[in-house]
Amino acid sequence: MRDAGPSAKDDFEHVILLGDRTLLPSSNAFGPCFERRDVPATTISGGAQRASYEWVRIPSVPDSTCRKGN
Repeated sequence: MRDAGPSAKDDFEHVILLGDRTLLPSSNAFGPCFERRDVPATTISGGAQRASYEWVRIPSVPDSTCRKGN
């Protein structure tokens, strides 16, 4: 945990063990072809909505760029 920084232990406990925090990948986490957009979470029971997100294909990035292997 020392290599991951001073907050790594606390982050791990809350994200993985307790589930009371969300891991939020950067918008370019899946390369140049997708971006993260914030959307309200849909709930079945009508409870409180929480922040959520979706990955959306960026139309201005050519298909040839997206199909390249890294």
